[in-house]
Amino acid sequence: MPKNCLHYIVILFALILVNACQFSEDKVNYLPTKHIDTNVYNKLYKQFNVGHIFKAHNYLGNLKPNYPVAFTSQLLFDPKGKPVSRDTDWVQGGFFPSARKVIVKTDTGYVMLNNRQEVKKFYAPISSQEEALAYATLYNLAFAAFEDFFNAKSFRYVGEKPKASYAKEKNGAYEVHLFSYKAFGCDHPYFSEIYEVRQDGSVRLVSRQRSFTNPKDDGLCVD
Repeated sequence: MPKNCLHYIVILFALILVNACQFSEDKVNYLPTKHIDTNVYNKLYKQFNVGHIFKAHNYLGNLKPNYPVAFTSQLLFDPKGKPVSRDTDWVQGGFFPSARKVIVKTDTGYVMLNNRQEVKKFYAPISSQEEALAYATLYNLAFAAFEDFFNAKSFRYVGEKPKASYAKEKNGAYEVHLFSYKAFGCDHPYFSEIYEVRQDGSVRLVSRQRSFTNPKDDGLCVD
């Protein structure tokens, strides 16, 4: 397949995820994210050999260190079948799977966090419930959804409407409620997920259940 077609697929994949998570944008309880300037994206494409860069969620300002961040997607293989990324912690995709990664602007330059171990090494220890929520969204392919979104949309719920995202201290750790979205295939449910985030940066999935769907996704098939 031509390289420009693969590039288009990567962009489409990123846009699907961004659109699915648009409701997780602004919340007064969490400090706003410091975003990497979009003017340097072209430089970062070349530096990290990535297909697309997009803004991270807007509630990540409680991360420590609080550096500017962006999300990126990187194909696992180039058009000739040569491996581009060997990291599989955050892979989604159909015929041409990509791995979501995190770019951080530090005091000395830009770094890319390729997997959960690198995220843990960079951000741990975790010292507050607000930081735990932000950290859990980086550690997993997950995002926060707050009441403003549920009030503005007409979803089909599985049972009762889920609680909005939250983080609280529990049993010496942090309980964090997030959501995930199945972007590929012909069924696109949102899942409600509970995580345990410990101070050392380790994360455990406690529960995951199908929560709701968006009627606008009916009939949508993504390969």
